[in-house]
Amino acid sequence: MKQVTDTGAIEKAVDEIIAANPDQVAQGARQADAGRLVRRTGDEVDRRQGQPAGRPGAGQGQARAAGLMFFVRSASGADLPGVAALLERSWHDTYDSIYGAEKVAEITVAWHSLESLKARLVSPGSEFVVADDGARIGGMAYAAMDKDEPDVVHLHQLYVEPDLVGQGIGRDLFAEVETCFPTARRMRLEVEPKNTRAVRFYSGLGFQEVGWTRNCGGDQSGIPAMIMEKTLAFPG
Repeated sequence: MKQVTDTGAIEKAVDEIIAANPDQVAQGARQADAGRLVRRTGDEVDRRQGQPAGRPGAGQGQARAAGLMFFVRSASGADLPGVAALLERSWHDTYDSIYGAEKVAEITVAWHSLESLKARLVSPGSEFVVADDGARIGGMAYAAMDKDEPDVVHLHQLYVEPDLVGQGIGRDLFAEVETCFPTARRMRLEVEPKNTRAVRFYSGLGFQEVGWTRNCGGDQSGIPAMIMEKTLAFPG
């Protein structure tokens, strides 16, 4: 191969290579972006807390979903069908072996319907975020302030597509909602104790067991769950 030392000739040679191999160059660019989870500001009109996703100080994570780059942003009404489908897949993947597919389908209809998600999207004192790569929703999280305890925020939902679990998306979703409630001093959640992967995940984020409930999700569900809490601290 002829050695090129002139700067102009090098640039010309590079341009010729790019022009001759557009597919390989595009693939290389995607691979370079793989593993970076980038935040972008959500639609401020839809946000209840007035804390834009992607603001300085928000937790930073890395999504190592091969060749993909996810963004964390506020959810919108257009996202809800994709979120509902994600929840159905995630619940069957996680809980069929615990509750059975029939029970999981029943819960999905009751808890993850479009009507339920729409109500949460517009609920005061709440935060509903998603992670997407421009083509699909890879994860979602929903948290809301407690109606009776003014210093407590509940993490009601945090789910990731089954094929993307372990890529850092869940941690980044959590890092976003964790900082959206400046008046909260504790974050509380309920988790199925047999879902050991989730228990380890939340323990790794600083949550500790503080009690139990016989009705996970309320409404006399009859589903036992462990209650976990994390103390929140904000600068200043």
